[in-house]
Amino acid sequence: AGIHAHPNGPRAGAIAFRQAIDAKMQGIPVSRYAKEEGHEELKVAMEAWGSGRTGADL
Repeated sequence: AGIHAHPNGPRAGAIAFRQAIDAKMQGIPVSRYAKEEGHEELKVAMEAWGSGRTGADL
């Protein structure tokens, strides 16, 4: 899975990737950031693939 495999297309995948980077740069767990308004692309990606890590608070 990755940017090109995003359910809403590669553009949404690129946006989701950037949103995940923004979350980490701000010290916000990605899972929480995905639930905030304006981060629909990241939310869809998280619903499709999860965090990709077990037991981590991303």
